[in-house]
Amino acid sequence: MSMSDARRVVRDGYDVIAPRYLDERVPGGDMDLLPELVSRLDAGDTVLDAGCGAGVPVMPDLCRAGLLAIGLDVSRTQLELARSLNESVGLVQADLGALPFRDTSFAGIVSFYAVIHVPRSEHPSIFRELWRVLRSGGIALICLGARDHPDDDDPDSWLGAPMFWSHFDAETNLELLREARFEILRDEIVPDPMSHGRHLFALVRRSTSPPEPSCHPRRVRSSAAQDGDDDHGGAGRRSEPCGGACGLARDARVETSPTPVVDEIDFVVLRAHGDGDGDGARRRTSR
Repeated sequence: MSMSDARRVVRDGYDVIAPRYLDERVPGGDMDLLPELVSRLDAGDTVLDAGCGAGVPVMPDLCRAGLLAIGLDVSRTQLELARSLNESVGLVQADLGALPFRDTSFAGIVSFYAVIHVPRSEHPSIFRELWRVLRSGGIALICLGARDHPDDDDPDSWLGAPMFWSHFDAETNLELLREARFEILRDEIVPDPMSHGRHLFALVRRSTSPPEPSCHPRRVRSSAAQDGDDDHGGAGRRSEPCGGACGLARDARVETSPTPVVDEIDFVVLRAHGDGDGDGARRRTSR
């Protein structure tokens, strides 16, 4: 499935199931590493919640720690729920692959259950985007797949709406993060609190040097050789391209992919405290 098709499935799916997902979303072991991220930041630091959904349970913890939280999600319905539940945060509708922020904008990044909804061939590009908007030495907590799972386009069985997942195994994900110039501080395999297998949670720190080119095919291990429950399915050994936009850091502001991840971003900024007009401030930008 193409990036644009997957984005549409995920956006439309969460627009449909957002209230039900909010009702069923319960915190579990996935929240155990968040205090460690918070402890490495200072009050007043700005943190991006990339794939924030309705903003819970992550954003309240960030706000209680005195951090300035900015939520980003592809689903407008999820953002409207987040606005109703988190009055003191800024919210942006945009895509993980084309973050509408200046370089080094954030001291921290949290991303729960978001990257796994993007075709995995694009994951290296997303990691470079996260690197770009994180300040030098900044901290990120990123949820990724724990098992090799190339592509899962589920037409109707996840909370009543079509949904898409795609990810590498944990070992490959940690390698990709290192290639994107993140230092691995801690990594854990955590059971999904909604009983959807297990996920890798990686606490990482941004290095000062930009990511290097990575254009080699990537070999991923067979899921049959890995232990534990599957996330959403399994697949055998296969080679994967590194992800497209190789050779230049995104802070060089040069798009090196044959086609951009997003040609145009039509996003909505839902302002903190409900200022501005009631529908948010709509802005369009091209890449």
